[in-house]
Amino acid sequence: MSLSKELNLRYNPISVILADDKPEGAHDYNPAEMGGACVINALKLVSDGKSICFNEAAKGCPGRMSGMGFSSEIGIPGGFEYFLSCGRGQGYPPGEKLKKTPEIAKEFHDGLPKDKVSSEYIVLKPAEANDDAKLVIFLANPDQLSALVTLFSYESGATDNCIVPMSSGCASLFKLPFAELNKDNPRGVVGLVDVTVRSVLDKDILTFTVPFDAYLKMEENSKDCFMQTHTWNKISTRL
Repeated sequence: MSLSKELNLRYNPISVILADDKPEGAHDYNPAEMGGACVINALKLVSDGKSICFNEAAKGCPGRMSGMGFSSEIGIPGGFEYFLSCGRGQGYPPGEKLKKTPEIAKEFHDGLPKDKVSSEYIVLKPAEANDDAKLVIFLANPDQLSALVTLFSYESGATDNCIVPMSSGCASLFKLPFAELNKDNPRGVVGLVDVTVRSVLDKDILTFTVPFDAYLKMEENSKDCFMQTHTWNKISTRL
């Protein structure tokens, strides 16, 4: 579509679809064949044309159950608050030291959305205008991200249209954007600031996840906006 071409995106936008039945031609996520346990590995494959589906039975990182919205809890031996902070000692997973103390980590966890997805499957596929999708995920470098944030905010006078949450990589793509859909004015979510997944994608790539209807508006507005100005022309030459 035109926005991808205008931004010279390295990766095609991805539709996030909720489905009760597995779509024909969709592949179950298989860590052994698709790059590893982290669901972030699926993004490149989907951008290249595959449709990949996830459900509660899918293999992979146990944290994805919460991050994708299949569960409100994170089943980590020893407790998630210790895993996210200092660890619990011998016999338990080492702490990731993303939060200073277990108490702070618990406060963080308690503040995460608790809603679960209402479908059997979450399906990722290359975005098309006629998709029955809930969200669209962009993979973008800083120049492209600046354009996406600006375009997402094009029809709004607010200053807080987008958020950059500290969260797991999968939560920034699914759980948090899904929660935004329940609001009167859903915000765009900048993701993949999770240092534990940064190595999965190119070093200059972040994600930007928006409601599907916002994506369609962005496509339409891209035809008559800052992208037709001298300011953007100076940036577009280096994309």
